[in-house]
Amino acid sequence: MESAPAGSTRLETAANDAGGGKFVRLEAVCKSYDEHGSRRDVLRDLDFSIGRGQFVALLGRSGAGKSTLLNLLGGLDVPTSGSVSVGGTRIDGLSEDERTLFRRQNLGFVFQAYNLIPTLNVLDNLLLPLELAGRSGPKGRSAAQKSGHGRSARERAEWLLEEVGLADRGQSWPDRLSGGEQQRVAIARALAAEPLLLLADEPTGNLDYRTGRTVMDLLHRLVRDTRTTMLVVTHDRDFLQASDRIVRLHEGRIEQITLDEATAR
Repeated sequence: MESAPAGSTRLETAANDAGGGKFVRLEAVCKSYDEHGSRRDVLRDLDFSIGRGQFVALLGRSGAGKSTLLNLLGGLDVPTSGSVSVGGTRIDGLSEDERTLFRRQNLGFVFQAYNLIPTLNVLDNLLLPLELAGRSGPKGRSAAQKSGHGRSARERAEWLLEEVGLADRGQSWPDRLSGGEQQRVAIARALAAEPLLLLADEPTGNLDYRTGRTVMDLLHRLVRDTRTTMLVVTHDRDFLQASDRIVRLHEGRIEQITLDEATAR
């Protein structure tokens, strides 16, 4: 599979079905770390793929390598061996600077910790990823489009705040929001630059059941509306039920499991 040219960062939709419909593809991926003079193998000859627009739930015990897998897909780390491709681009073959640009243009992240910037108000927290992606200027308008495409950066940020039910909180500071509100802002921020792949790590882990369900419904709806591919690390049964597939990371490899297997005690 070919890597993107060095100057290319934003994936074109024509590449979305690269690899026979496998939008995300990891092939023979190994990841090892040196710990106190010995080697620790976290991922072992891992093969894994996700189709364009799929919602995949990832399970695994603590220490199984879930964060390592997200870091590889997010271009935050590179495998010891094997290949990691997103939309036809071999991100493991990019330089660190190229991976940073690729991440800004194509990927979104939602974490258990909301990671909002406390010195920026809510609206500016959404505008920042657009500015980093070089998309702060106005675009041709198409306000009727459901997914918010074609709006200026500010219009898109305001549209997303409306979608997450926080249209009146744009000028608020993050510490004035509840946990559920902060996570909704984090979801809006993750989707601000119209990512093609969204990576979420226990997005409802710090929330009560009712708020977590609201966040799950919101994330699921927005991802479906924008046809964003999503991999979410979760043990939340509602997320598992809503997903297209459930996979488990076990002994360094991925295995597909059923909902009953995922929820068995």
